[in-house]
Amino acid sequence: MKKKRLLEMPVLELTEKMRKKALSAKPEKKCDWSNEIRYNYNTYFRAAVEKEILRIEVYFTHRIRSGCMRPAYRIFFDKKADDFLTFDMEKQKWTSSRIDNLKWPGSYSNWDDRLYLEREEETCVVDYLGLKSFRDLDYWQYKLREEQRLSAYKRRAEKWDAIMERVPPLPKDWSTWLAKHVISEHYMFYEYKRGGKITGRCSRCGKEQILYKPKYNKTGICKNCRHPVIYKSTGKCGRMWTKRYTAHILQRMDGGVVSRQFHTYAFYPKGCFDKPEISFWEDRRLLLDQNGNEKAYYFGEYKDRMRHWIETDVCQYEPLHYYSNPRHYTEKGMVYKRTLPDLSKNELNRTGIWEAVRSGESFAPEIYLLAVKEKPVIEKAAKAGMGRLAVDLAQSTLDIRLSHIGKLHQCLDIDRNQLKRLRTNNGGSEYLKWLQYEGQGQKKIDDEVIAWFIGNEIEVQQISFIRDRMSPRQVMNYLIKQQKKRTGESCSKVLSAWKDYLNMAEKCRFDVNDPIIYRAADLWKRHDEMVRRMEEQKNEYRVREILEQYPNLNHILASLKEKYGYQDEKYAVVVPENVGDLLHEGDTLHHCVNKTDNSRKLRNF
Repeated sequence: MKKKRLLEMPVLELTEKMRKKALSAKPEKKCDWSNEIRYNYNTYFRAAVEKEILRIEVYFTHRIRSGCMRPAYRIFFDKKADDFLTFDMEKQKWTSSRIDNLKWPGSYSNWDDRLYLEREEETCVVDYLGLKSFRDLDYWQYKLREEQRLSAYKRRAEKWDAIMERVPPLPKDWSTWLAKHVISEHYMFYEYKRGGKITGRCSRCGKEQILYKPKYNKTGICKNCRHPVIYKSTGKCGRMWTKRYTAHILQRMDGGVVSRQFHTYAFYPKGCFDKPEISFWEDRRLLLDQNGNEKAYYFGEYKDRMRHWIETDVCQYEPLHYYSNPRHYTEKGMVYKRTLPDLSKNELNRTGIWEAVRSGESFAPEIYLLAVKEKPVIEKAAKAGMGRLAVDLAQSTLDIRLSHIGKLHQCLDIDRNQLKRLRTNNGGSEYLKWLQYEGQGQKKIDDEVIAWFIGNEIEVQQISFIRDRMSPRQVMNYLIKQQKKRTGESCSKVLSAWKDYLNMAEKCRFDVNDPIIYRAADLWKRHDEMVRRMEEQKNEYRVREILEQYPNLNHILASLKEKYGYQDEKYAVVVPENVGDLLHEGDTLHHCVNKTDNSRKLRNF
């Protein structure tokens, strides 16, 4: 429909009968609690077919009574083109909204609430659109818009389908690989009996072996495949499901490479423990073309209409929680190895992903491949035999100093000897941080010390408060000693209590550079004593802190006494004379006069 020609069509004016009805209508309140006015007919409709176009003119009663004889809306229908348009006469704008979404008189009025339309014109509309009644007009528009929407969705989906058709099928051993290398929960099934030999069958390797006094739900090691297993009696356990695991596979496709993400679990039916059902599903794909351009897709509900592969944004970081939405995130998991040797020699020859996978680390190939483009040092690390470091650098959010120019040890900001230690210990990004810290004028930190800190999840910056007084080995020994004095506390919590203790000691004006203070023999005892001291004399320390920040505050408070102080036989206005009085009043009356913000205001008084 051409809008210009539609507007050239003459307006269907109100009939004399309609005009009289509108002018003679008696206004009435809609309800007692509302001042809204309504009439016997709130709207008047005119309809006619001209040049195979149905047009409907809509008039509002309150506009007619105010002297406006123009229609509020002009609605045009073209059945051959399956389309309709509405022109808003007040705003002088075209809209594609359905009739029930237009603005109608009243707060909660529907479009067909108290309308008036001549029977002949109603028949004209019903016959033209093939309706059962005139009030089905909004449903006709809804069905048309829904068909147009679905058609647009299908056109987009066809483009995605054409791309997805290029994805190759899965390898024949895919299910077997998932069962052995991805699903790490394996069981040793046995039939319990009193006396005699008990034979168990491993769910991973499928081989039988003689068991010695197996305990139900206890862990052990399979003698054949050397894999951890859980002992399960076939007569005692029912059906079982394993946890959900993530797996990835990279395959060559027409025009590039695809990285596919799967989730899988194993189900053991009751009585059929030797034949688990391996279920898996795919929910995310990353396509890399020959020029290195990437596009990501996820499988989900598109516009709440159809299950489909949908284009989305690439993922450059790990999800915040385990069960992430594949639309936004990819998850780390085991990577299928058999397709990688050939890909690493051709399409992925400048990524080092084959070396990273051989390290045995679990990671997300999508994040890795995108990180390699921004950090070439990752490829260098992987090809130098440090797959764990390469994976960590790709997925880690740690602030690590890196360079992308020069040899590998120069890129990592360490020397050759440190690089050798990093490779020998199969260190990751945390190990690299400790080596970089060692290179900042520190003495050599033994590998066992670094391993201890990493094992206890203590980072370099966490010991920054004490490193000017104690070496990392001394810190380690001190934490181990203090941890033994309070069972159940981790070394990281001991470190936090130590830092808190030194902060309180500094506020109490102790010499925190004295070894007797900063290396207390009983940290927990000294920490509790310092807490009590701070509680007893908290106002003194707070006064000292405030006066250090605002030195003239006592002088200002003293000057306020002459200005605001007042006393007679009945009343007295007491003005605090110093910061101590201010804090005492705030604590006693539990209000905000002792807050730091008010101290700042008094300084500017």
